[in-house]
Order: sequence, then C-alpha cells, then structure tokens
Amino acid sequence: MTVESLLGVSPDVLLELMFGMGMVGYIWILLLSVALSIPPILVLISKRSHGFAKFAWFMLASVFSWPGYIAFLLFTKPVGVKTADDDESGPGSTGRGA
Repeated sequence: MTVESLLGVSPDVLLELMFGMGMVGYIWILLLSVALSIPPILVLISKRSHGFAKFAWFMLASVFSWPGYIAFLLFTKPVGVKTADDDESGPGSTGRGA
C-alpha cells in the first residue's frame, strides 16, 4: 500500500500541506503559542491561590487557556480584599480583635 492509495493524496501534495506554510504561517503559530501560554503563567505568578489549588488552576488555565484564566479571576479573591468570612467582629464579639 502506498501513501497515495491510503490518503488519496500524492506524497508531494501531502508534504506541501504539512510543511508549506511559509514564514507567515510560522509567525501565526508563534503568536498563537505565546497567546495560549500567557494564562497559565499568570496563574503561577498570582498570589490569589496557594498549594494544590494553584496547581489545579494552573492545569485549568493550561487546558482552557483564557476561559480558564477568567474563571480563575472570578472564583478567587484578590489579595488584600476582606470578605464577610474574614471579619471577626460578629454579633458576639467586641470588635476589638483578640
């Protein structure tokens, strides 16, 4: 069996399809690779999560790229932002801390 009989394309056409992108094709691949690798790097350098959670967000951003990074930003709290859970001045406290 030959390549031509298996794929229905001559080897010359197949090589042209695989490697005939030219310089513009390589530039597009480079730009796409850079754009898709930014979100996992941003997750790794972020201080919004730690430990296994950071690893899980890194994997999510690696697989889903920008949608995964947007989910990371939506579901993790920024550093320095207090939530109601962080506030210790509840109904039974004096509000002065420890």
